[in-house]
Amino acid sequence: MAASGAKRGRGRPPRRNLVAVLSIVVLSGALFGYDQGVISGALRDIRQTFDANTFAVEVAASWVTPGALVGALLGGHLADRIGRRGALWVAATAFGLGTIAQAFAPVIGVMFGARLILGLGIGVASVAGPMYAAEAAPERIRGSLLAVYQFSTTFAIFIGYLADELFEAGNSWRYLLAAAVLLGSALALVTTVIPDSAVWYVGRGDKRRAEASLKATVPQQKVPERLHAIEENLAAGKAGWREVLSRQWRRPLALGVGLALFQQLTGINGIIYSPRSHNSFRFRVSDSMRSGEAYGRLIRHKHDLCLQIAS
Repeated sequence: MAASGAKRGRGRPPRRNLVAVLSIVVLSGALFGYDQGVISGALRDIRQTFDANTFAVEVAASWVTPGALVGALLGGHLADRIGRRGALWVAATAFGLGTIAQAFAPVIGVMFGARLILGLGIGVASVAGPMYAAEAAPERIRGSLLAVYQFSTTFAIFIGYLADELFEAGNSWRYLLAAAVLLGSALALVTTVIPDSAVWYVGRGDKRRAEASLKATVPQQKVPERLHAIEENLAAGKAGWREVLSRQWRRPLALGVGLALFQQLTGINGIIYSPRSHNSFRFRVSDSMRSGEAYGRLIRHKHDLCLQIAS
């Protein structure tokens, strides 16, 4: 029995490497989720601290979005130029700097800039994190990582809501915002203990490091097969718009765009930043907590629908 168990385990990658890949997915989602959850409950205290008007508070809350948009647009190019691991390190650094700057902002104008930088880190992580996981993780768990990413985002929103309810006095909002630096630090730490993606190494002509990267995450006997598949895919070149819009990909493309539009048209952002709107309608704070559960259910149903259609 012991001998057969040792034989089955021979050639398998160390479990810690798969844990590292999973950690990148979880942390990439948690960066966005925690900020969304915690800022929603901090808006009232931010307004009182800076004696800001409604427009300024709305800008402070929403300026993560344009930063994330720019970060997402740059994330792919950055990952190709300096590697997936390098892009994640940039994302963690930008997120950490933005987090500290917003937590200790002396005036609300500084918070505007800080949240743009923070959003930049979130945007880069939202691209580089799933990209690295898709390229490094074994085939059998790649689909599950999508659910893990969505769950970590939703759970982090809930943690943000919970923190807002437990600590809502004085300048506690500064400490709650600053606590997010732990997520950025954890992501930066994980990137130092993992190799970069084998796809990136092959693209740079470094076959030796590509093999070492594959051995860290897939069984050793599958390394030549995976390496050959990567080389073939890269040799085929990148897909153009004509291929993306072809009949073969029209259905999944319409599904992805449609779900993204539907999620926004439902007014989900009003639920995410619900403590402010709930107070306007004289709802209890506990009702705001339930909105986090509603958001989580929406994300879960969207993921289930994707899997059903894809299958």
